[in-house]
Amino acid sequence: MNKEKFNFDIDFQWQIIKYTILDKKGYKLLNLYKHTYFEIDDQQVITHAIEKFFKRKQRIPSSPSILNQELNQLFRSRSYATQLLEKDRDRIKKKVRSLYKSTLRDGDEIYEQCKLFASYIELKNVLLEVDVKDFSKYASYSKKIQNAVNLGMELDEKEGSFIVSAAKARILDRHLTEETVPTPYRGVNKLTNANGYTKGSIVVLVDRPKKGKTLTMVNFARAYMSRKGKYKSNKKVIYFDLENGESAINIRIDQGIVGGTKRELLTTKHDALLLKQLRKYKRMGGEIFVKRMPNGSTTNDFQKVLDDLYSDYGIKFEVAVVDYIAIMGSTSGKKDDVERISDAYLDVKNWAIHNSFDIVITGHHVKREGYKRRYSVYQTVDLAKCIDIERHVDTMFGIQQNPEEEENNIFRLEVMEQRDGLKGRILFHVDHNTQKLTEFTNEEVAAYDEYYKDYLDDTPKKTLDSDI
Repeated sequence: MNKEKFNFDIDFQWQIIKYTILDKKGYKLLNLYKHTYFEIDDQQVITHAIEKFFKRKQRIPSSPSILNQELNQLFRSRSYATQLLEKDRDRIKKKVRSLYKSTLRDGDEIYEQCKLFASYIELKNVLLEVDVKDFSKYASYSKKIQNAVNLGMELDEKEGSFIVSAAKARILDRHLTEETVPTPYRGVNKLTNANGYTKGSIVVLVDRPKKGKTLTMVNFARAYMSRKGKYKSNKKVIYFDLENGESAINIRIDQGIVGGTKRELLTTKHDALLLKQLRKYKRMGGEIFVKRMPNGSTTNDFQKVLDDLYSDYGIKFEVAVVDYIAIMGSTSGKKDDVERISDAYLDVKNWAIHNSFDIVITGHHVKREGYKRRYSVYQTVDLAKCIDIERHVDTMFGIQQNPEEEENNIFRLEVMEQRDGLKGRILFHVDHNTQKLTEFTNEEVAAYDEYYKDYLDDTPKKTLDSDI
């Protein structure tokens, strides 16, 4: 009777190397394998170079040119100087370039299978040295076999965190994984205690209907995709829309990119500039995927979209926008609005953590009696339908605008509640015609604060100067 052999072929071993250099968790595999585990010379040399670079820099080479530079140094070493011909070196460097250009699929499966691969190699090596007649080494063999079988267990996030046993993996993960991630807006970062949000945070933008929530969410999405400078992002953003439609969101994003009106976007006026900018974002790695979802969709529906995109394109998203959570269904199936919305927020929180999102951004309406506070700062009692949302989120911003700010095209984001940060405001120029928000410069913020320093409330009495 034929039995299927436990085998990890050469193609799978190439997948392990691709995962190492392309996935954000790839560095973890360096705790599992050694370059000697791989079958062919090309694989051993490439992984050896990755190991050496990581040991020195504590990161994976970010581009083929950096890894090939490490290979050049390795080629000059005693181990490889006479072993590899010039044509071998050229072939290996060409393979490196192709690895970085390739698409990684089924990454989670590769990650899990690599643990088995490492255990298989280590167990095979132990069994080769076993002498069943040498009783004195039975305890030693048993320990080695147990270590081989358990290899990778400390990397398994499902097991929780062992402070002592998994110390090496835990400390490495702390140094290489950004638990706190800056937003593209310096004003937002300044109001947090750690210059950004912890992964999986939910940020809610609160305002009256049809006033600016979607405009602000679209600009956050665009900024995460395209931001340059100190807080550069170049993130991949998934935008789930339950209210407006894909076409409406797409054109708002394009308007913000080129600074054009909707009427202009419907002509060919900005096409060349738009395509030029989008090619630039593609080179930088930024992307936004907009998906219209039916009202009542749950995080299970969202996850299916993510899984399909990963399966088809090998793409993983880092930022999520949900427009908006309050019209989602909950996986619990509850129908009462208060319970449904509360559970939907809990579902999204768990979903964000599961997908390791940097942040989830959503919007929420205020009740009619809360409209009067749009000039100053909304309160949590103003939230429509479900006031206990504040228990499930990390920050709530009110989109505020008094008559004078409206006249001067200013949006003021005021912190209503924040789990780990300060009260305060972030100021933006808003252009409704082009659907674009532009954060105030430090000088403009200082001028704004100077102008309003004599007022005890947030309702200015006179017109702003034209330079604000």
